[in-house]
Amino acid sequence: MGSIDTRSAERDEHVRSADFLDVRRHPVMSFTGTGVERAKIGRRARTPRYHLHGDLTIKNVTRPVRLLTEFHGVGPDPWGGVRAGFTATASISRRDFGIEFNIPLQGDRVMLGDEIAIALEIQAVFAAAEAPRPDTDAPLDHCPPA
Repeated sequence: MGSIDTRSAERDEHVRSADFLDVRRHPVMSFTGTGVERAKIGRRARTPRYHLHGDLTIKNVTRPVRLLTEFHGVGPDPWGGVRAGFTATASISRRDFGIEFNIPLQGDRVMLGDEIAIALEIQAVFAAAEAPRPDTDAPLDHCPPA
């Protein structure tokens, strides 16, 4: 959690503080996958989409989260290895994880919304013995474990 970078050093320190993530007391955020199912949305996507179910822990609070994932293919990288690309997205409520800080505005309004959008861009690097041929677009179901 200490590596958070919002491109503003002052904001980064505030997000790491006890007002938000309390990184000094809770230095790690974790996600543990519990299951995968084919998504019923995005049926016309070039590749199948999947929901990755799991438990997200922030500040020692664990809640179930469902990530919508998409596989983008397998190919060679510039260093002679083989990589697979994925994206994953979800939305969570910051209050569900005990992040209550806000700034009151005029009337009953507040500055910060409750919803946090999660967007992950993931590259998996295959070990030499496991690497598929880079010239194939093996479906997600047939990729070797990373």
